Amino acid sequence: MMTSHTLLAASLLAVTLAAQGDATKSDASTPQQRRSLADGLVRELVESQRMRPPRCDAGLELAAGDRPLALLVRRADGSLEVRALQRGLGDHGEAPAIAQATVPDEVEEGAAAAPAGKDKGKDKGADGRAPKKVELARLELRLAKPGAGKEGEPVRRDLVIGTGLVAERLRGEQLDRAALAGLLAELCAATKDSAAAGQLLVDAHPEVAYQDVLTTAELARAAGFTSVFFGGIASGLRQLSAEDRQVVLDMPADLGWKVQRKLNGVVPIHDGEVLVLVDGPAQWGDIAPIYVLCAKAGVWRISLVGQKDMATRFKVPTNLPIDRGQ
Repeated sequence: MMTSHTLLAASLLAVTLAAQGDATKSDASTPQQRRSLADGLVRELVESQRMRPPRCDAGLELAAGDRPLALLVRRADGSLEVRALQRGLGDHGEAPAIAQATVPDEVEEGAAAAPAGKDKGKDKGADGRAPKKVELARLELRLAKPGAGKEGEPVRRDLVIGTGLVAERLRGEQLDRAALAGLLAELCAATKDSAAAGQLLVDAHPEVAYQDVLTTAELARAAGFTSVFFGGIASGLRQLSAEDRQVVLDMPADLGWKVQRKLNGVVPIHDGEVLVLVDGPAQWGDIAPIYVLCAKAGVWRISLVGQKDMATRFKVPTNLPIDRGQ
């Protein structure tokens, strides 16, 4: 297992059912389940303020867990706001089941193949090549340099996804979920016998769309990664306003979160979890500073919130590697 110090360094641098049918028929056939208060409050906020959360098809229910919970909202104008949430149940409509991201059948079978190196004839990756065994799974997301487009067409900047071994494995104008799911399954299989099994380090460049980063984290957990960390986040770091910086730094105290222990005897590690909800399009460079400030404030449980539809939201844990396993 990699040390907490190593991974920390890498991370720091680095009200009804939607589409409801006939009400009488619904009441008679299917009893409503109780949605968590956290989910109900987030839905109310999204609807009342006409927010546009990023897309997320799978993950955990927003209230999953048992520690103090807060919502950190990044609004379309870049400003930040913190709200306390409750994990209990309330009458907010049908609760979504915990789901798994859609992974093609052939990818699932490939992930269950023999460990890399044992049988190169059978152990193939998504592109037909035998995955090389590596110690830590790494993924890089960047935009290609502007290329010359056809006459009259706008210049394209493709999304390029590479690994620690190959600089460019996937490329396209938009993220290909199926192709990325296959690549992640291959990486997970190639590292399953290493000391860092189940851990994925994602180096997303500042100009990459936040939606693509969230989708990567979502599919990574579906592929078998239990921990998704972000590396290189100090590169091209964008500065928040002094007011917004203070919102994050003061969050634990304002919410009354307890200190579990102190990292290296200095940094207080708090017991709460923060859900990050982003309104409208954003780039990773807009969100990465939140991770740095959370680390400074001693907040290590960080989950990204996405929405499948108006009735279904999920969170994707992307915790800092400060207190693993707790």
